[in-house]
Amino acid sequence: MTCLIGEDKIINSVIMGSKLKVLDPACGTGGFLVYLMQEALSKLQVKLKNRDITKESYDQCVKRIKEDIFYGSDANRGVAASAKMNMIIASDGHTHIVHEDSLSAKAVNWSVTKPDCNLVMTNPPFGTAEGDSLSKSDKEQFQISTTKGQYLFMQKMIDCTVPGGEICTVIDEGVLNTSKGWELRRYILANCIIKAVINLPPETFKPNKINVKSSVLYLEKREIIDVDLEDNYKVTFCALDSLGYIGSGDKIRGFDNIIFLDEIRKKVLNHELGEERTGYHWKAYDIWSNEIAYDKGFRLDYKYWEPQFRKKFKQLEGTGCLSIKNLNTIETARGISPSSEYYVDEKDGFALVVKAGSNISRFGKILITPDSDWIEKSLYDEYVQRSEDNMENRNIVKKGDVLLASTGEGTLGKCCVYDKDIPAIADGHVTIIRVDKKIIDPYYLTDYLRCGFGEKQIACFYSGSTGLIELTPEQVDMIIIDNAGEKQDINVQKEISKAIRRREKKYITQIEEAKELLETVDKIWD
Repeated sequence: MTCLIGEDKIINSVIMGSKLKVLDPACGTGGFLVYLMQEALSKLQVKLKNRDITKESYDQCVKRIKEDIFYGSDANRGVAASAKMNMIIASDGHTHIVHEDSLSAKAVNWSVTKPDCNLVMTNPPFGTAEGDSLSKSDKEQFQISTTKGQYLFMQKMIDCTVPGGEICTVIDEGVLNTSKGWELRRYILANCIIKAVINLPPETFKPNKINVKSSVLYLEKREIIDVDLEDNYKVTFCALDSLGYIGSGDKIRGFDNIIFLDEIRKKVLNHELGEERTGYHWKAYDIWSNEIAYDKGFRLDYKYWEPQFRKKFKQLEGTGCLSIKNLNTIETARGISPSSEYYVDEKDGFALVVKAGSNISRFGKILITPDSDWIEKSLYDEYVQRSEDNMENRNIVKKGDVLLASTGEGTLGKCCVYDKDIPAIADGHVTIIRVDKKIIDPYYLTDYLRCGFGEKQIACFYSGSTGLIELTPEQVDMIIIDNAGEKQDINVQKEISKAIRRREKKYITQIEEAKELLETVDKIWD
């Protein structure tokens, strides 16, 4: 993170005598603060050794660094005590390490009424709910009402930073892309200049037993709030494919950390190197902020704005291709999961419950196994009646419907045509798409979604983070289907789908034959 924000920023400010307050409002045992302080003291020693500063200036700067610059808070008393001890061991910079709830209006290290932070660098807790712990006065600090800890931390970071100050924070990927976070993202755009969004590799926090997809958000507080989001500037999105270690924490042999950090330092934010740039274990691109401002959800995740995807998506838009919203003859929605107590075996059941994980194959087929769940006719009839009364279909599946698995890693994006004569319902993880077969072939649509450009759209549009990803009905509606030109012809669509499935069938056959061949190895010993 220091490579991103500039490693000399702190020491230069200290030498110049500028006011500087560096805060970690969720400091834990003080890792960020210890590193920043030691780095500043080390650079100061180098300047003294190189005769760039006088001994008097050096002594004054050391005193400031140890006593005036670094602030940290943590809600856990024991952890805050550890942070104090670590700062003492590092160089006795413990003066402003405080045990407190940073989200409280009474927090001493920062205040929304008197913003004074020049740099906020932190990794706030993921997934916490703070609603019960906040008083009325605490809640009045926040313009966006929420109980999500990360959302509250993000707001307070912005509100407690001085104009021109900077924020560099680790953040759960879900904050950058879910529908629940759109208001916060708009708040960020209005109050800050987004300098970079850095997509971290999956193993980043695995050594600490934390398996959450995360990013680093680097912001600069605006001098004047951009209420209507009219400002237009380049935003850098960057993806790191490695940090030099694997999930266990062991270092990757041959990984050159010096080259990696030097390129992050010099190239990632260098717009002069081109709108798309790559380097040692990283790739980055720039987009204009007004594109984010025009986006309905103000999304800030790396995959959503990926340039090659956006280019092809816009090409399809320009050729008059239809979206799922245009093609679906019913309202795009997920099914309804019955309570598990209503599940029965096939012999006692009337309607199949189509589940994303067990009933939709990755090769586009509906699967019915002895373990499949069913419901009785009375419950099925109740769903049918409810559908008729409300004049909407929520979970009744008809023959020819396209069923799209819409949640969960490993299942999201699987798709099939329901081609059985058996009554069925879709559970709450499956989206139902019912098309006019004169306009588009259901099998073509299915194959486009699971292995064509539709698959790429699903990968870019889905939201959430590790373990909690989903493709909402609104995101399904956004998907554009390539049905322009000759692909408007239903017969052409059918031939494309048949060709895909012939190859997949051949692949499956060859895999099965290879397994059978491998099983004959034991016979060689007979």
